Amino acid sequence: MCFLRHWGIWSIRLSFDQYPGEGEIVFVNDCSNDRSGTILEMLHRQFPDRTRIIHLSENLGPGGARNVGVDHSSGEYYMFMDCDDLVEITFMEKNCMRQ
Repeated sequence: MCFLRHWGIWSIRLSFDQYPGEGEIVFVNDCSNDRSGTILEMLHRQFPDRTRIIHLSENLGPGGARNVGVDHSSGEYYMFMDCDDLVEITFMEKNCMRQ
């Protein structure tokens, strides 16, 4: 939760600033027992048009949670990350953006 609060929100804001109007982020709360769900809801209030939050009532594990995220997304391409993953600032530009 601490990582999500400090680094996750910062990196999400940065990516939204770099690519205004592009992409969405679907967060799946896979029954976390900390404040992650609350933090995700706060983030969603800041970016309601670009984020979706799904709170699972049963722990599905990484694969199940990712499948739920895909089912609730509108994207053509997907990038999966866990709450403790880090990527370079230019990762999306180098690997995911259409040229």
